Amino acid sequence: LQQIGSIYLFTMELAPTSHRGKMLGYCSFAARIGSFCGPQAKLMFNWSKTGTLIIFASLAGLAGLACLRLPDTRGIPTPNTAEEVQRRSEQKTRSSTCCCT
Repeated sequence: LQQIGSIYLFTMELAPTSHRGKMLGYCSFAARIGSFCGPQAKLMFNWSKTGTLIIFASLAGLAGLACLRLPDTRGIPTPNTAEEVQRRSEQKTRSSTCCCT
C-alpha cells in the first residue's frame, strides 16, 4: 500500500503546480481501469495464452515508444505554472527552427 502512495506522490511532482489536481484525476482513472482489466486478463489467459501475451506485450511496447517522445529534463527545474510550460515550449520551438539559407 505504501508503494502506491509513493507512485501517486511522484506522479504529482511531475506536473506543474496548477495542474496537479487534474493529473491526480487522470492517474486515478488509469489505475481504476487497470484494476478492472486485471481479473479480465486472467479469464482471457485461460481462453488464449498467446493472445493475452501479445496484447500485454504490445501495450508495454507502445508505452515504451511513448516514453521516447518525452523531453530530457535532467538538470532543469520543474515548472510551477502552465505559463512557464508555455514559455519553455515557445523557447524550444524558436531554438529548434533553422534560419540558415
